[in-house]
Amino acid sequence: MVVGCLEGECHYLEGNIRTKRRVAFAGQMLQEIGFEGKRVQMYTIDSSKPDQLVEIVQDMLRIVNELGPSPFNKTEGSPSQEENAHEI
Repeated sequence: MVVGCLEGECHYLEGNIRTKRRVAFAGQMLQEIGFEGKRVQMYTIDSSKPDQLVEIVQDMLRIVNELGPSPFNKTEGSPSQEENAHEI
């Protein structure tokens, strides 16, 4: 999850616009290696509205929960997280 300022309101002039492109590229790269591109998202918020941060964190949590565990975490024969819980 990447959070930036609103377009046109960035202290770094076009930093949020460049970051938006980079996040989209990262999503494409994730897809190419077998992950869902939605696992990386960029959000822009108004710095005068901190409640928006709570909303976008909840949105990202919803997305990640819907996608489930990493596809690379589902190896056959490996112990599940529950089985490893007693080791922590």
